[in-house]
Amino acid sequence: MEAPHYLGHRQRLRERFLKSGFAGFAEHEIVELLLTLCIPRRDVKASAKALLDRFGSLRSILDAPLSDLQQRAASSARATPIPKSRFTVT
Repeated sequence: MEAPHYLGHRQRLRERFLKSGFAGFAEHEIVELLLTLCIPRRDVKASAKALLDRFGSLRSILDAPLSDLQQRAASSARATPIPKSRFTVT
């Protein structure tokens, strides 16, 4: 039986990032990679897409007040806020 396609997804994201930075990443993949830093051992693709749907862009997610991210997290168990730090997004 073939292994599910999602096994090793986090590792593949990290390897892609280490190889070429965010070049070639879709916006939801960047959010997904950042979420893997604060949510261990859980699929975060739905959370990444939910945050993008709510805030509209990666820049808006990173600029959002922590209270807005926490409110979003409270409304969906799958959407946990990205740790607030300064990222350079071009």
